Parts: sequence; C-alpha cells; structure tokens
Amino acid sequence: MLIKNSIITYLLVLISFSYNLYSHPVSYKNAFTFMTWNQSFLTDTWLTYSASPKFSFTARHMKMQMKNGESNNLIMPQLNHLLKRWNEYDLQANIYLYGGYGLLKKNQSKLSAGLIGIEADAEDRNYYIAFKYESMIDADTDKIYQTSLRLGIAPYISEHNELTSWLIVQLQYHPELHTNFAITPMARLFYKTALIEIGSSLEGQWLINLMFHF
Repeated sequence: MLIKNSIITYLLVLISFSYNLYSHPVSYKNAFTFMTWNQSFLTDTWLTYSASPKFSFTARHMKMQMKNGESNNLIMPQLNHLLKRWNEYDLQANIYLYGGYGLLKKNQSKLSAGLIGIEADAEDRNYYIAFKYESMIDADTDKIYQTSLRLGIAPYISEHNELTSWLIVQLQYHPELHTNFAITPMARLFYKTALIEIGSSLEGQWLINLMFHF
C-alpha cells in the first residue's frame, strides 16, 4: 500500500509540473516541440524532436543584431541532452547540455561555426528560476557569449488542465550584440500545449516568445 501511494504521489507531481516541461530542450519520447524567442536584437527558433527522455535533436536558426549594426544568421543541427533531473514532492529541477555545428552568415561571408550551451532551472508551484549560458565560435575565431537569468513567481496556483500564469523578470547579457544588457519583465501564459511570453525591457524593447508542443 505504501509503494502504491508513493507511485501515485510521484505521478501527481509529474503532472503538476508538466506545463513547464514544454519549454525545455528535451521532452518525452517521440515528441515534437516548436520554440521561438523574439526580440528586436535577437531571434532564436528551434524545431525539436525528442528521440528519448534524455536526448533530442534540433534544427535551429538564430539571427543576431551585432554591435556594428550588421546581422549574423546561424543555421545548424543541434543535439540536446538532459544531464540530470530531480523530482521532489514540491520541487523539480533540471540541467541540460547542448551543442551544434553549422553555417554562420556574417559580413556577406559564410563560415562554419560551433556552439555549446548549458541550461538549468528549478521550480515549485510558486517560484521559478532558470539560467542559460551559450558560447559560439566561428572559423574566424570570433566568439559570441550569451547569458540569461530568469526569476519568476506564480500569481495563483493552477491545476494542470487550467491556464497557468507566471510573472517573470529576465536578465540578459551578450556583450557582442547590439543590446549587450537587458532587463525584461514579462508574463508567461500556458494552456494545454501552447505557451506565450510577452514583455518589454526597461528600455522599451519588445519581447514575444511562442512554444508549441505536438
């Protein structure tokens, strides 16, 4: 009886956190996820297939507005790996690693480029924190670093089949881009298999992120 109750509790915890799993690099086996992050200085779009609960493959396109006013475009395949997940009664946390190698279009030139990244998050039903770091290097040995930190709070407690809301503050640092630092308050809304984030930085730069799971 104790084992049965433990299994039921574990499944309920997984369900209660499932709404935020959709924005992660790896979902459940055979799942497809479309994610696009959009700001005036950075657009990042992923189409991801999860081959297992641990690994997924992504077709990725990233457009970056650089300090010199030019736009760099990166197109590449990417491998994502769920390195570690913690499932507790009131908390879930994850660490992901990913990397890819593809084509970078910059300054009217086409160069090869590689990218590696790490992403970590933790949340309960009230609070949310996420961190991401990426490093890209191209054939000219030019490097681009990107770091982001998110802190969020849920204004109310929702059930897994109800509209879920988060109020989030995002801090971004990418010294090589046109906007090297941004603080962006935003609202995250999730219902069933669709997620939208809408916000504006303190400097008035818009943000719209969309995620669909199918």
